[in-house]
Amino acid sequence: MHDLTTILGYLVTLLGAGGLSHLITLRLARKKMSNQIAGEEFSSMEEIVNKFSNRISAMAEKTSDLINRNSELEEKIAQLEREKNAQQK
Repeated sequence: MHDLTTILGYLVTLLGAGGLSHLITLRLARKKMSNQIAGEEFSSMEEIVNKFSNRISAMAEKTSDLINRNSELEEKIAQLEREKNAQQK
């Protein structure tokens, strides 16, 4: 009987260790998956920020082009007004 109890004790210990090992493995897998998801979310957010930054740069470039074009047109208008005033004299 004592041997049977000892064997059952060892069996329970082995099963318990296997269960503990399984639990640790599950927790590690869950942590790994959580880190992977966080990494994917970071990559997604980084991609959105890069697209936004590119759009802002493009808009800044267009604004600069419009300002330059506006200056050119203002200069042309001023020149035409000077020529018109010179012809009226």
